[in-house]
Amino acid sequence: MLTDNSILVDNIRPTKTIFCVQRNAEKVVPSEDTQVASNLASFGDDIGKTTNKVTAMYDVQSLFEPGSLEYDTLEYRIMSGQLYQQNCIDKIKGIVCNPMPRSWYDYHANALPDGASDEQVALRDFNLRILADRKPYFMQYIYPTLRKDYKSYMKSVETKCVREFRLSLAEILAIPGDQLTDEQRQFIAYYKRRLPVGENNCVMNRICRRFEALFDGKMKQWTEEPFDYTIMKSGHEYTPSQFAQIRKIYDRHNEWMQDQYRRANTEVVSSIDASGSKLWQSWFRQQCMTVCSDEELLCDIVLDMCYRRSGMKEFAWDICGHQIIRNLAKHNDNTVTYPSLDEDGDIEYAGLKFSMRQAQMVTEDLEEDIFERDRFEREGMGENGD
Repeated sequence: MLTDNSILVDNIRPTKTIFCVQRNAEKVVPSEDTQVASNLASFGDDIGKTTNKVTAMYDVQSLFEPGSLEYDTLEYRIMSGQLYQQNCIDKIKGIVCNPMPRSWYDYHANALPDGASDEQVALRDFNLRILADRKPYFMQYIYPTLRKDYKSYMKSVETKCVREFRLSLAEILAIPGDQLTDEQRQFIAYYKRRLPVGENNCVMNRICRRFEALFDGKMKQWTEEPFDYTIMKSGHEYTPSQFAQIRKIYDRHNEWMQDQYRRANTEVVSSIDASGSKLWQSWFRQQCMTVCSDEELLCDIVLDMCYRRSGMKEFAWDICGHQIIRNLAKHNDNTVTYPSLDEDGDIEYAGLKFSMRQAQMVTEDLEEDIFERDRFEREGMGENGD
């Protein structure tokens, strides 16, 4: 798909081939001690940090013209960054490697010594001009904590603009440089220096802004009509005792979900973590099935618990999502409406045309899907949730 995409092919940057020097570690007979040492050496996220520093260099590089000393120096540092990435990986082998120079990304590492020469001052000024000390703007959508810091900072800046200048930030930035007051000029310099992200015109930042412009004002379109969740129910009666027992599992599930949210706000969740979450969700479902083995009855209990008041609706779909789909299909005579590719269709999306079609759901196929899910849960968690 990528190799025949004209946009990508026409915009490839030809670069030199990079050969990273592969260092050989001393050969040893593996033991528990060597494995522990290897694990300790590879702990942390140095590989990710190094990768992010290289990405930040692309953002800074967009400030300079190709062929300039600043641009070419950053090009060299970007290529060298791939070697430093390899060094981080080699640490697991017990190889001691040099890290990326701090002067490339740390403001304080460029501090001048007492009695600095003119050459040292010039080098310091040059390093600060191309310093890659901030993640690019688009990365706020990858790191929730960074996005929170950015939004908080921008809110504070806007408040200060209105209070001190009676202007918005956008209005101040739009003033020609020769018309700025000393206070405004100082404010802009301080604002740019303290920004948590790099707002330069690197490719990914430009793509990010394009998406933001397209979706501006379109992400939150709420309907005033209340949702009737009873269309998802089976129509069974249950006892207060059954409801109370499921409620205990629901409360425990909510505590687990809150812990997951806290983790997601401080780190990037990996595919391994996502797989573990699915197994935990299966375990919660098995606990509910132990209390109430009737899926239709369980579905009604959970829906009332999550939808009658403001509750965590993920629980309903984790526990009885398939039964909800069965109920919806049953209430609609097993008919589903879906968009299908059609050159003459009246719906346009992503450069393609679609038309709406209807089809009958095959109950046996749905039951087979549910059987496969149950088999996965039994094999993944064990019959007793082990």
